[in-house]
Amino acid sequence: MKAISEIRRQNLIAIMDKDYEGKQVLLARAIGVLPNLVSRWISGKGIGSNAARDIEEKTRRQKYWLDTDHESANEEQSPIVSVPHEIGIIAARNLDSWMRASKTLNTQARVAEKAGVGAATVKRCLDGDGGISLKNLNLIVQAFGRQTYEVLVPADDRASINYDRLSYTQLPEEEKAKIRSFIEFVLQQHKSNK
Repeated sequence: MKAISEIRRQNLIAIMDKDYEGKQVLLARAIGVLPNLVSRWISGKGIGSNAARDIEEKTRRQKYWLDTDHESANEEQSPIVSVPHEIGIIAARNLDSWMRASKTLNTQARVAEKAGVGAATVKRCLDGDGGISLKNLNLIVQAFGRQTYEVLVPADDRASINYDRLSYTQLPEEEKAKIRSFIEFVLQQHKSNK
């Protein structure tokens, strides 16, 4: 699997070749940057998430077009799907929400220190960048006393019950059983009423 930086670089070259006669200066003019920045991107300097969104807008591409590996999708003749990016956005929103709710883990630096990762890693997660490893994502999530799957579930997911999972894990087993029993009771009542 290609890194997001390589996918963005290849897609930028494809845009330049297709729409701007393969000329860096024409692409730079179209997106409003200096030609040497386009040159650096093409040479391998990473294109950040904000720059990628700006390039897509100014070259009239669909949002997250730069983040999709079009070559592999075409080779496999399968539809282009942005699932990794969507997951990154969900994780970013959840992490941002957790940080806003926390009194001690409310900055990137504090989260990074507690998780044992670099502040740039936390920023990539908050930017929805797919370039974060599962290991680092797990470390960040654990800093909040949560399970990794929680960061991947949309906050408005209708199939989820929102509750303080950390407090739940600290309950005695008989209290957890009461909660599960109550949920089953309500579900059965609803089925009976149909």
